Amino acid sequence: MQNSISPTRFSGSLLGCALGQAVGASLGIQRHGSSAFASVTGFNPLPPAMPSIEEIDYQILWADVVSKGGRPGSGALLCAAYKQNPLTGEDASAFALYNMRRGLTSPASGSCENPYFESFAPAGRSPIWACLSPGDSAEAARLAGIAAMVDHGGEAVFAAMFSAACLSAAFVAPSVPKSIGTAMKMIPFDSATANCVRAAITAVQSGLAGEEAKLRIDNAAGTCDTGYGPLNVGYFVLSLLLGNGDFGQTILAAASFGGATRQTAGLAGAFVGILRGDEAISDEWRAVIGDKLTSGWSKPSFKLPKTAGDWAKLMEALAMRLPRDGAPTVVAEPPAPPIAEPVEGAADPEPAPPAPDPLAALQDNSLCQPFWSLTPYSQVLEQANLRVTFESLDPPFVRPGRSNRLRVLVENIGKKELGVEPAITGPEGWALAARPQSAKLWPGATYEFAAVVQCPPDANPGDASLLNLKLGTNEFNAALLKRRGWVSVGPFRNDEGMGYEKYHKPEDVYRRDEVFMLRSGIPGKWTPVYFDGPWMPIEDAFNSSAGVIYYRTILESGEARKVRIVAATDHALIIWVNRQKMLWYREPSVAFPRPRRPYVVEGTLVAGANELMLKVVRGNEPIRGLWFYVLGEDGQIPEDIRFDETKA
Repeated sequence: MQNSISPTRFSGSLLGCALGQAVGASLGIQRHGSSAFASVTGFNPLPPAMPSIEEIDYQILWADVVSKGGRPGSGALLCAAYKQNPLTGEDASAFALYNMRRGLTSPASGSCENPYFESFAPAGRSPIWACLSPGDSAEAARLAGIAAMVDHGGEAVFAAMFSAACLSAAFVAPSVPKSIGTAMKMIPFDSATANCVRAAITAVQSGLAGEEAKLRIDNAAGTCDTGYGPLNVGYFVLSLLLGNGDFGQTILAAASFGGATRQTAGLAGAFVGILRGDEAISDEWRAVIGDKLTSGWSKPSFKLPKTAGDWAKLMEALAMRLPRDGAPTVVAEPPAPPIAEPVEGAADPEPAPPAPDPLAALQDNSLCQPFWSLTPYSQVLEQANLRVTFESLDPPFVRPGRSNRLRVLVENIGKKELGVEPAITGPEGWALAARPQSAKLWPGATYEFAAVVQCPPDANPGDASLLNLKLGTNEFNAALLKRRGWVSVGPFRNDEGMGYEKYHKPEDVYRRDEVFMLRSGIPGKWTPVYFDGPWMPIEDAFNSSAGVIYYRTILESGEARKVRIVAATDHALIIWVNRQKMLWYREPSVAFPRPRRPYVVEGTLVAGANELMLKVVRGNEPIRGLWFYVLGEDGQIPEDIRFDETKA
């Protein structure tokens, strides 16, 4: 087992990682979000300097957390830093930040109500975990998984774990395929991420490149969403195999395939920079963007590195300060062995034993296994040498008459034995079944108990609540979120596909006691319905047939503001805001909740109540549902907007 990395090799790889990601991401920005293959031959146009790269910004934030608290055992400290230092964004970060401000911590903060929870963004931030765990792919994957769950979930976590493990292996691996093979051991065999990696490998083995190779990965991913994590893992692996260790060819290939090219080309550049050192990045590439880091932070609570070199030195200092037992370490260069003079008549020397596989110890992926089965609704909190996990088996929402089942784990993360006497209480008026016992916990030990809380049937599902656990003087709260309320009526007829244009009475008759004649002559009224956030699964309401359904609610806004309304569905939709027609389209296709045409419109909300009505049309094909959310001018979700169906 290779248990050391020379300092010269380590320093060169760290600088290569920093420069490689900066160059690759700067190139990839020019095609980020593209769905088509286009052969890229270089920068076009030439950037005046290195642009701000969001993935590097987040790594700087994570480095600050690690420098203060060591290697994280959960996402609790990362969530706190994320909330304190928000980056303006309109993708997963906006929804995760909104969840954190409502009391959720990871992994629930990344998974709940997040339309982008399986994007590739966390993988683009994974080089930091490889640099802190050189040659220790299991640990790199573990750390990347923890960080990914702060604002993502599902396959995005596996994509980040694979990417971090692949880069970590590059510190000691003899080849590109060896690094990829090591990383594959860190994710579930049957995951979409693993399927896309295998598709990339078989494409290259079949002699495919360009559009044909891209199609193999697109088919394996089963989606044309350019931000999907597994899809971009496939592009990343494909670019590594086609580039075969050549820096320029690797990042050009990554930029050519489209998708999340800022992240895939950045990762590809970081990988080659680690594998071959900073010398692999020629002046032809370095001179274009320079060395200066341009940050997206406005007023961070930490010191920013000024150059890629500063960033590499920070990584080296952290890695040397935070070693892990059993992982390869950085040691002095071993002296060259003396050359023995041949002795006449002496027997031939015994052949040297084959060099051990430097990655043999990475066969064990036990550090990664917990991420494969962790419930996405769990909430992890840390305080006073205690880590508490509310592992929820149900989505963390208030549902009248329904129960929320939890497993509560209390872990001693300090260095001294602790006595705990758990006392758990539910929201006022809720029924609670739990019998926690007092326990002694030695360092690293965990005590767990089950709890079931039931919401009273007459509760308002629009009210948020808290589950409280007291451990001595420490309190830990798990948030139970309010659901979005609407009133609905339908389905109405959609004969011969004319329902989109046809007027139906609910478009201007809002009385709750009004009776409408629905499809097949069935009477119906406006009826309250509730959804867990922006995803509205409505196929069942159509009963597998073509039709038209109306949804209404009141959007309460704390102030008058300009907003962007995003509504994505698979067939046709019309939206009225304050009785003004704002958004309409008929586009039978697989919709993705991106703020782009035809799914987005800019408008204005008044302070106070705003009437909102949706007309959703289903054709003969099934409709998966509807994504609906509102963004402010800064790309964030306004915290003072409320859905109140009681006034609709």
